[in-house]
Amino acid sequence: MASGVMSPRRLEAIERENAAYKLRRDGLTFEVIGQKLGCDTSYAWRLVKRAFIRNQKTTSDEVAYNQALDLDRCDVAIVGLMPGVESGKPRSVEAMLGVLKRRADLLGLDKPQKVAPTTPDGSEPYDGLSDTALVGALNRLAQAARARAGEAVGGDSALPLGANGQGEPAAT
Repeated sequence: MASGVMSPRRLEAIERENAAYKLRRDGLTFEVIGQKLGCDTSYAWRLVKRAFIRNQKTTSDEVAYNQALDLDRCDVAIVGLMPGVESGKPRSVEAMLGVLKRRADLLGLDKPQKVAPTTPDGSEPYDGLSDTALVGALNRLAQAARARAGEAVGGDSALPLGANGQGEPAAT
């Protein structure tokens, strides 16, 4: 018996895994999949799991291949557009900008940067604040805003925020 990766036995196993995966994709339970394929429920689950893992790896390999291919195509387009860009042809410049945008998207160059959350005034990390500290920070921010806006009105009539986040004082 051949022990290679593509032996007839291995191909048959892959076909069975794919059949199990398709049945699961169509909404069948593992019990029904097992009945249809002549195996028990736990083996049906293993068949689906193996097909899923193989398909996931294949998909990620295809994504990497297509990304590399698209980057190569962008490079070829850039070389082809360069003479028109250098001579100032507006259509060439516009096309070059499109190619550069696509290249930046593929490489993730323009994706937003992750920013750590902080208190409203930016002085402390938000993660470590207790409810009391957060209410205190909000009160300080509200007082500062009222001081700026309320000076023209002639005073500070609003109550500080309470623990319930409303304009009522916290219960003591």
